[in-house]
Amino acid sequence: MSDIDLSQFTPWKPIGNTSIPFSLTLYGNGHVISGLKVSTSADNTASGLFGSLQNSTIRQILFKEPKVSTVGFTSPAGALVGELKGSRIEEVVNYAGIVRASGPGSHSGGLAGSVSDSVIHDSVNTGTVLTIRAASAGGIAGWADQTSSISNNLNTGKITSRILYSSSPAGGIVGTLKNNSTANNNINTGEINVGYTEYSGGIAGQAEASEVLHNLNTGKVASDYLRSFCFCCGEGGSSGGIVGHASGQTLVSKNLNTGSISTKYWRTYAGGIAGDVVKAPVAQNVNAGTVTTQGPQASAGGITGEAEGSSVRDNLNVGAITTKGVSGHIGAISGAATLSATVCNNVNTGSVEAQRNFSYVSGAAARVWKAGRIEHNLDTFTKYQWTSERGSGRNKGVVRLSKSDLKSNLTGLNSTLWNAGNESQLPMLRGINIPYRELVRISGNKLPTVLSEFADPGGVSNATSFNPDVWNARDGYLPFLHVFSKSQALLAGIDCTQEGFDCSTDNDISQTPTSTQPLPPHSPGLSSQCPPPEGIPLLQTYDPENQHIYVVIKAEPSSESAPGGIILARYKGPELDQQFGLCGIVTYTTSSPHAKILSSYPSLSAKVIHKTTGSSLNIIATTKSGKTTLFEFPLTANQRYRLQFNVKLNPAAASENDDKKLITASNIDTVNSRLDILIQKDQTYVATFSPGEEKLSIRRFAADSGEMDSTFIIDDWIDFSSRSPDSPTTVRLMTTEDYLHAIIYNSDGQLSVFTYEDQVNVHRFDTRFKPAAVESMRLVFVGNKAYLAIENPDTEEGGRQVRMQEISLGLENYNRQKPSVALWSAESSAVISDWRTELIAGSAAVATTAVAVVLAINKFKRSGMKTRK
Repeated sequence: MSDIDLSQFTPWKPIGNTSIPFSLTLYGNGHVISGLKVSTSADNTASGLFGSLQNSTIRQILFKEPKVSTVGFTSPAGALVGELKGSRIEEVVNYAGIVRASGPGSHSGGLAGSVSDSVIHDSVNTGTVLTIRAASAGGIAGWADQTSSISNNLNTGKITSRILYSSSPAGGIVGTLKNNSTANNNINTGEINVGYTEYSGGIAGQAEASEVLHNLNTGKVASDYLRSFCFCCGEGGSSGGIVGHASGQTLVSKNLNTGSISTKYWRTYAGGIAGDVVKAPVAQNVNAGTVTTQGPQASAGGITGEAEGSSVRDNLNVGAITTKGVSGHIGAISGAATLSATVCNNVNTGSVEAQRNFSYVSGAAARVWKAGRIEHNLDTFTKYQWTSERGSGRNKGVVRLSKSDLKSNLTGLNSTLWNAGNESQLPMLRGINIPYRELVRISGNKLPTVLSEFADPGGVSNATSFNPDVWNARDGYLPFLHVFSKSQALLAGIDCTQEGFDCSTDNDISQTPTSTQPLPPHSPGLSSQCPPPEGIPLLQTYDPENQHIYVVIKAEPSSESAPGGIILARYKGPELDQQFGLCGIVTYTTSSPHAKILSSYPSLSAKVIHKTTGSSLNIIATTKSGKTTLFEFPLTANQRYRLQFNVKLNPAAASENDDKKLITASNIDTVNSRLDILIQKDQTYVATFSPGEEKLSIRRFAADSGEMDSTFIIDDWIDFSSRSPDSPTTVRLMTTEDYLHAIIYNSDGQLSVFTYEDQVNVHRFDTRFKPAAVESMRLVFVGNKAYLAIENPDTEEGGRQVRMQEISLGLENYNRQKPSVALWSAESSAVISDWRTELIAGSAAVATTAVAVVLAINKFKRSGMKTRK
């Protein structure tokens, strides 16, 4: 692809529509598209360079001053695409464009209008985004739904919503975030301006059942637009430095805001982090921006304007909070706490001021009604206020002390979460290290004055949201993408001076293969002669000797090649290994319906066995009663045709243990915890994670004697709450040079990586993946990646295709030289991975018990295993 000028094709007709989405893989290789002008008026017409995309991948394109406008109903708009489904966008820039949507339900975004089950990473918007009817507006995406990920992006453009008494959220990154979607590791510096009844946030306008983590906002958020005839005719909206309105157990955590928050008029909600939250936890955030309300009966807080049925804990406010209207509620932490809300262990050093009469003022929560715990909120500004009024929280849960008393003294705060610093510093939250470093970098080491007295978060000094292999990020510059040369950036009008963007030096643009032809759904890189396997993935395992991933699949009953049989697919990374079988697939037929038998077992575990006589994939299946069955599948490297050989399986196995070594780990909760064991040459690590307590514990043992190392103790309380109470959670351990990594994930598709150096948590990386439908499917970890095969509906053929998804673990800066060699790692399940571990827990009725870990080699006595060629 070369630079393209579309001005001769004005107005541009978008490619693909809602009824017939377009599919392609397009690598722009750092080239520029200019002259794009789209204007549509019909209903249900998605608009952009592409109207509707599905199962697509687009990378490395810069749009110069695109103009996209829609006026029809349900007509989403974005510079790149109006509607995005099941696709991935990376390294795409909208520079100085205008995206405008005027119809109800017509979401608008700098890159994409409406997004579902998709990823937008490592992208930039500097353009203006506007909605003037009931729809969402965002700098990157207007609407993101169905496990979408909008992460590692930058917005500097202005986001505007101009509608009253309707749902028109606006956010610097995304307008509306829903249904297990994420907005993580983003930066917004652009202004957000909305009507006073709407939701607005520096990162997300509203978020429901989602995650908003590790973001930085420096942009102004203002809710001040009003038609004169509407004054005092209804409830106001909610504005926050990170999110306007959060609900449905959305987690808002480890974000940093320095932008000002302001609202006008009647009954608005304003918070340094969130305008209002309903049953949504807000934890470990820092606000350094001013929060101001001007209308009557407004609620303002340093962290939240109002918290209803929510937990607001371990947050820091240093910004000034002011209300200029009468009868307001103004709290250093929250303007109001209602209906079982808890406000605990927060710190405030910012000023709290009511400039008009009849207002409640508090160092914690100003209005308290049917709230839960309001406790231990440290405040250096407010004074004790006498009151006899019920519902006032002026003094409830406030611990007043001077700044000098708070310096170098955590005063009851959790040292795992807070860094006390030295005797001249105030405590700082450790969890905001990533957005804090981004702020230091883009400001040229010029932090806001209100943060000058505080300790450093204490994490890795070069931590970043932006992969250095993808972004330039010098001090004093906004990050910008490597792939676009400086000459291209300057020709596009981009400011490459200090305080502008960190543009690349002029290098030759690398050329990579470009394809603009539709591909089979969910199978990048395969031709139509090599379709992906179809069926339900049952389990997967990794062969470290040959670096292959094997996936066992229960074939579709309607499959012509394997009706009810077993399919084995082999992958190298995310792609099928075409050197195995036919296009990476071998089908096994058996004398019994073993696919059905396998799928009926509650626990499955597998291992590739290499012998001089050949290799095989051995599967151990375990019943609820603990009885095990062995299945053996021969592997033939040169097998090139399906159905050429059949395998008769006699699923019968017995086992015995020998070569036992005993390790006892005390004070680990094995009744309610998930457990993993990592055995290395000289030492063994044992990790447990208790989802109920959100506690991660790691111990180290000598490999020869089994004695615990009393100098190595990690006990961390972390935020990893599942949205589904019954969602199984797993912990895994891995090491790279100098670092120990604990990987926690669940069946909801949440994954977090906690990196430790000398027992100190120096980095956290959060991401999401599309979970597998079968519980026995577990992630495979290979280097800096995790892999999981999932089934996807084939909309054209009506079947279910299997696709391997690749999940980054974010360890690029923590992977010096080569990873340490792990002999094996086991998961706490009915059958331990690699079959070499049994866990024996004594005193199961006691929450904290001793754990005996018996390390053994299971020898299976196989009988009647025959192969018929």
